Amino acid sequence: MTDEAARLAALERYDILDTPGEVAYDDIAQVAAELCGTPIALISFLDASRQWFKSHVGLDVTETPREYAFCDHAIRASSTMEVADARADERFRDNPLVVDEPRIRYYAGVPLEMPDGHRLGTLCVIDRKPRTLHAEQRAGLEALARQVVLQLELRRSLRETERARADLARESARRDEQVRARARAERFMHDIVDALPDSIAIVDGSGTIVRVNRSWREFACANAFSGRLGELVEGANYLEACRRAARAGNHHGVEMTHALEGALSGEDVSGFSLEYPCHGTGEKRWFVVRLASFAIGDDRFAVLSHQDITGRVLAEKEVQRINKSLEARVEARTRDLVSAHDSLHASEARFGSMFNNATAAFATASRQGLVLEANAAFLELYGAGRDAVVGRDIREFVHPDDRQRMHRLRDRMLEHAAPGYVHELRFVRADGHIRWVHISVAAIRDVNREVVQTMALLHDITPAKIAEYERDGFFELSADMFAILDFSGIVQRINPACARLLGLDPGEVAGRQYLELLHPDDRDEAHRRISNLARGNRNETDFVDVRVRNQAGEYREIRWSAAPWPDARRMLVVGRDMTQVRDNERRLRALAA
Repeated sequence: MTDEAARLAALERYDILDTPGEVAYDDIAQVAAELCGTPIALISFLDASRQWFKSHVGLDVTETPREYAFCDHAIRASSTMEVADARADERFRDNPLVVDEPRIRYYAGVPLEMPDGHRLGTLCVIDRKPRTLHAEQRAGLEALARQVVLQLELRRSLRETERARADLARESARRDEQVRARARAERFMHDIVDALPDSIAIVDGSGTIVRVNRSWREFACANAFSGRLGELVEGANYLEACRRAARAGNHHGVEMTHALEGALSGEDVSGFSLEYPCHGTGEKRWFVVRLASFAIGDDRFAVLSHQDITGRVLAEKEVQRINKSLEARVEARTRDLVSAHDSLHASEARFGSMFNNATAAFATASRQGLVLEANAAFLELYGAGRDAVVGRDIREFVHPDDRQRMHRLRDRMLEHAAPGYVHELRFVRADGHIRWVHISVAAIRDVNREVVQTMALLHDITPAKIAEYERDGFFELSADMFAILDFSGIVQRINPACARLLGLDPGEVAGRQYLELLHPDDRDEAHRRISNLARGNRNETDFVDVRVRNQAGEYREIRWSAAPWPDARRMLVVGRDMTQVRDNERRLRALAA
């Protein structure tokens, strides 16, 4: 027989001790008593200190001390153990179970030997008078013992099957929730990209467009008449379109082809920038295109960001024309146009830094903050390979003076106080140099709403870092107007750029009705769009021009768009002050007349 520690471990695995009575075991014990003609039949199991009865016929007790148990001897025997007269057996004659009730005289016990060789207990019959079993009774008792073993094996198999089924159900639920969490995160990122005024497209390694934002799609649809422009949506091959232009002798097509081929082969194209003209709907427009690339596994992708600079180019051309005919007024007009030009450039640089020219350093981390994966832009930002990043605590990349603030924001997210957080902080590169980044962190939650992973987007804002970007993450980063509203139109939060334009402190605006700040003639249309967004109509995210009144009572001309916030209970409003641009346009039209 195997050692006692292993036998007790096997008994624990079968989980039979102290379980309720079961008909299958009681039936076997009853048949054993009738077969052997004894008043008592037991199915017993022996743990370290006691003998416990799963079934007991003719005996009221459910257990006895192991030191008194006949079965303790039976499990050590080589076959069925039979004691014809306990009073004549020196092993048992002084046993309390022999001397006192139930006054055992006769005992026959068959070990319950499991397939792995461990003997967990016995099937035994007991009489109060001496006797012996004949051969048929012994054979029948041993057959019944084998039935007890089969019942135990069946019971264990059913329990293990149920556990496996439960584990499979839990794993399936966990995977389903992860899929839903990833879908929510992707939808959030798509909504942010769609809110950008720049035209954004992502192409795969063959140059085929796999994703475009709303601004790109609207421009392509509006220019479908031209054929070449209208077809450049998802599924079209942008690289082949550039090659066709290059073969036709277009030098912009040549430059774009070389740059895009380089990006898709892994070259650093972060410094690439190309200005080019394009025929829009009824007019000629100008754009500047920038490139970035990233990899997912073995697949490489490129991000194209097209920024409409028509207003700037037309303004420059108009300045040149006016300078030829209005020399007496050239100095004043030049100052106006340079001011408008610089204002537009500054606004573009600030807004462009939010998406890092359509590139973003991206990393995922466990609930504990250990980096699980990082994209090429993150590795480039850090200045080292993947092995130097994955597995490290993401807070190790943060300057020590900024960690306490990041800890507080992260703790609020883990405690369900916030869906995520945005923040500006100092990023420590592998070479020890510091880069200022804007970090946006979102939580991926399981079915119990517990955070299982976090996603972090980092944008390098070092070149555009100026004094007004001191704190408060995403909102403080932008020079454009940002506001969060609930779907009743109540302002919940504004950024400093919005506060400066209104001439009010952020605390004075929070809680006010957004429509109160608009010109009366603009309120109905704004209210209609907000209401449609609340009902889930994403077509109401188009740009719209409104007039906003500041503290001095002046109206500023604002172009704004809105998109639902990830929690679906609020919306993000993005606005750009177009007053100076509109004034310049009106002055230019007046001069042209």
